[in-house]
Amino acid sequence: MKVVQIAGARPNFMKIASFMEEMSKFPNVFQQALVHIGQHYDYEMPEVFSRTWP
Repeated sequence: MKVVQIAGARPNFMKIASFMEEMSKFPNVFQQALVHIGQHYDYEMPEVFSRTWP
């Protein structure tokens, strides 16, 4: 199943993280993508999430 998570602000990433972490335990079931729409953009934030993401 293809799943697209869409987040715009820092609190959205925190809410989505638990869902994405749980789905990542089943790579044969879920194909995930994370879309950052850039609301309240911070140049350091995307790098922090991409470095720490499983």
